[in-house]
Amino acid sequence: PVIVNHLGLVARAGGERVDVKTLELDMPEVEGKLSTQVTLSADYPIKAQLDALVKQADAKGQKLSLSASGSVGDLSLNATLSELVQAEIKGDIQPLKTQ
Repeated sequence: PVIVNHLGLVARAGGERVDVKTLELDMPEVEGKLSTQVTLSADYPIKAQLDALVKQADAKGQKLSLSASGSVGDLSLNATLSELVQAEIKGDIQPLKTQ
């Protein structure tokens, strides 16, 4: 079985804009919080922030912070791992680009 201790959402959508002020998830394995803003027009600009804490035994205490900004066609990502493993990862992706 999947155990979810808490799942909370505060969001608003109107016109071309979707704002997720907070999406919270608390499970025995992980705790996470997401916020995002998306405009559903033009090149779909997006800004998102995800913060997570691992609670599972092997990686307990590991933290992840991920931010994304740009558009659906050209997205910049920044990730930071802290506590047990430390790393900074930066990248750009173009998920709609055909090869």
